[in-house]
Amino acid sequence: MLIVEFLLVVALIGAEAAAEPPPVVQALYLGPRILDMRGEVDAEVQERVFRFAEQGLINGIVLDIKHEDGRVLSLAATERARRYGAVKGQAGAGVIEFLEEARRRGIWLIGRVTAFKDIVAYHHVEPHQRLSREDCDWRTCWLAPHSRSAREYVIEIATAAAPYFDEIMFDYVRYPDDHIFASASRREAAVTAFAREACAAIREVGAQVSFAVFAGVAVWRGEQGIGQTATMPGCADTVSPMVYPSHEGVERLGVDRLVAAAAERWGGHRLRPWYEFHNHGRQISSGEPYAEAGWLIWDPKGYALEQW
Repeated sequence: MLIVEFLLVVALIGAEAAAEPPPVVQALYLGPRILDMRGEVDAEVQERVFRFAEQGLINGIVLDIKHEDGRVLSLAATERARRYGAVKGQAGAGVIEFLEEARRRGIWLIGRVTAFKDIVAYHHVEPHQRLSREDCDWRTCWLAPHSRSAREYVIEIATAAAPYFDEIMFDYVRYPDDHIFASASRREAAVTAFAREACAAIREVGAQVSFAVFAGVAVWRGEQGIGQTATMPGCADTVSPMVYPSHEGVERLGVDRLVAAAAERWGGHRLRPWYEFHNHGRQISSGEPYAEAGWLIWDPKGYALEQW
């Protein structure tokens, strides 16, 4: 079903208002190494997450709905995602039960959707729907943000998952940063169009909307070759700048300066930065005066569950 048709159906039956998040959200990312994309949740992982919540370490979690390699969480299976081979098996009851129990415990649920970086769909879409590269791999396969069909594919998956989550976060809402595709004006227009379409679709199904962006966007001039600008996340409820010490320029500029710049740039939104688990305490302390809505911890290898 096309996005326009989907939104028309929702408008006719009515959409629930999105729930409001806690004033401060402290969320841990649970990547595919921790949560199987087939939809099963290890009992020990579940127990540790709930224990962290009881101890007050976290009150939110981030799960991948659509991973950067293109795999799609089973509960968000769409007809196209299955046809492309992005979904393995049926919707696992494990993840649904886990999410239901987490919600019952007051844990804020964020579903992360990698927008245009996608090795799986890349090999199934028409040439005009992708950014053509020779021998692309998981780092270099991208769908084309200026393709309406590519944008609809991403939003279809997000809306299918939205009933299970409180918030849908879109990541990789941009062009790749290591090669120039299209003109600057076309890149910026395509990324902005997707953001607008994504906000409308997710709000119609009753979830909050957030965008993950490079922290540098707060201080950049122009779109820097990727189409992502400071005005792009304007329709979102929450903006999550990635303030990773491993990113070039973060250590030079400083976490506090970048988060302060983000707070000034996106003052009309909730600001909830991404930090890395390595030295996360120092990062949180640096950004806390400017990011009153909390933080997210990027921990793809699951170290936090073992070492926190």
